[in-house]
Amino acid sequence: MAQCGVCNGTGICRFCNGTGDDRMNNPHPNPNNVFSGGGSRCIQCDGNGKCIECNGSGEV
Repeated sequence: MAQCGVCNGTGICRFCNGTGDDRMNNPHPNPNNVFSGGGSRCIQCDGNGKCIECNGSGEV
C-alpha cells in the first residue's frame, strides 16, 4: 500500500467530494485500486473540488 501525499494530478484522490471543504472522504478514481476499500481522505482541498493533499491507501 502506498500513501497518498501531494496528489493533485497523480490520478490518486484527485477530486474531493462536495464543496471542497478540507476534511472529507475522497474516493479513488478507480475503486479497484483502493486497497483500504474506502479510498483516501482529503486533508486539504483547493475549494474547487480538487484535492491538494490527501492521505490514505491506494496505488496507481
